[in-house]
Amino acid sequence: MSKAVYVYGVIDFTEKTTPGFPRSPDGKDAYAVPYHDIACIARPYPESFFNSAVREKVARELLSHQTLIEEIMKSHSILPFKFGTLLENEDEVRRVLEENYLEFKEKLMKIEGKIELDVVAFWPDMYSVIRQMGEEDEQILSLKRKAAEGSPADNVQDKVNLGRLISLALHQRRMVMQKAMLETLNGKVRIDDCKAHELFDDAMIFNYAFLIDKTRESEFDRALGELNALSKEKVHFRCVGPLPPYSFFTHVIQKMNARVLDDAAQTLGLRGREFDLSDIKNAYRQLVREKHPDKHSGRPAAQEQFKDIQESYKQLLAYCRDVKKPQRQEEVKDFYVVKIWEMGHAQ
Repeated sequence: MSKAVYVYGVIDFTEKTTPGFPRSPDGKDAYAVPYHDIACIARPYPESFFNSAVREKVARELLSHQTLIEEIMKSHSILPFKFGTLLENEDEVRRVLEENYLEFKEKLMKIEGKIELDVVAFWPDMYSVIRQMGEEDEQILSLKRKAAEGSPADNVQDKVNLGRLISLALHQRRMVMQKAMLETLNGKVRIDDCKAHELFDDAMIFNYAFLIDKTRESEFDRALGELNALSKEKVHFRCVGPLPPYSFFTHVIQKMNARVLDDAAQTLGLRGREFDLSDIKNAYRQLVREKHPDKHSGRPAAQEQFKDIQESYKQLLAYCRDVKKPQRQEEVKDFYVVKIWEMGHAQ
């Protein structure tokens, strides 16, 4: 593994637009691996990179990864790769660029002049929020009285029910506030895309990434300031950015081989035969009709099985492109699948 290459992302690249690269903490200089008019930002794989599971070490490496990408972002739009992405050597890096050239060029055009801003909103005083709901919500108020007046044996269940009711009321209030915040921001700033991220605790109301033109950053700041003023300090806002489009265009690279391909073909019922795009799509549509989780709500494993079908479908599409390929394992060459990492979460 000593010749492996750590990759950060893809940029538009010509001799006239060669960026300067900050040196990483391990002293290894980053450099560009070019292909036509794009390049992959890379550096030699440090021997100790992932040899330790110490959290502090991984955190430092993640910070180094983000710092370099954000430094490059000052002069170039960049399609970032997921933290920890390694390729075997520079030839493999060029192969990834070659096989995905048109897709990379298309996405680089989409993010030209764009930035990501991450916004979090949260209640600074959860006790006041819950107390207010208890004063305004008749169901909560009634159950609180019942819990206070009941016997110790009844109190336990009443408190459990009260907790569930408060949790549901918080969720409903959060959804209403999220909708209002999104409508306000969309009404004041042109937003190209937005994506919800996970809420980490009950105090969080809103955790969204926004993709906007960098010339509109001041407009976005003003709109966020208006939201903050309207909240009268009952809600606090935090905005991080400008950032590269991590939430929208972070890519993962998966190396495929004959065994993985054979498993995917078996999942779609195509094992042991040649197939083209139409065969893959027809097999997938048939399985969607038969195996969709909505038709098997009583089977907990149905969701995982359907995820396997979807992943196998994507793998076979990436391999097949638009021509038939050999299916005998000894004839199948290793190849890479490059796809956008799904970072968003439903809320």
